[in-house]
Amino acid sequence: MTKDELIRLWADDQNWRGWWGYFCKADPRVVVPKRTPWGGWTVNFAHPMAVPVIGLAVVIAVGPTLLLLALGVRDPSWLFAALVCSIVLLIGSSYYLSGATHPEALPQIILLVAVITFFAWWACQHKQPLLALLAPAAILLYWMLNRGR
Repeated sequence: MTKDELIRLWADDQNWRGWWGYFCKADPRVVVPKRTPWGGWTVNFAHPMAVPVIGLAVVIAVGPTLLLLALGVRDPSWLFAALVCSIVLLIGSSYYLSGATHPEALPQIILLVAVITFFAWWACQHKQPLLALLAPAAILLYWMLNRGR
């Protein structure tokens, strides 16, 4: 399916339920951008992989932190790094699955998650909370803007 066809399907009001729900069997993407450019992404609920993707998103969101807690790690800098890792993984995977980037970008996304997670952990270790919050967001935004569509 061409990019123009995907845009046509996405822009069709018949494929949207309110401001949040996208239902289009003809669209091969599991994750699509929301209608507002700054709104993030939503799941194509008509896609057969929608439920597994939502389940995976929940696991990504809470998994790293729960794993650390289960292993007895209580250091706030590690827990914060796990939270940052979860957020970056969700954003990166949504960006990737929405078709906004090419398949060969997956290794770059994985490396980006590792770099941002390490940076958040390092900033917490050096008692730089503002840097720990802002730098990962800036790195991710820079990558997304310079990656091209």
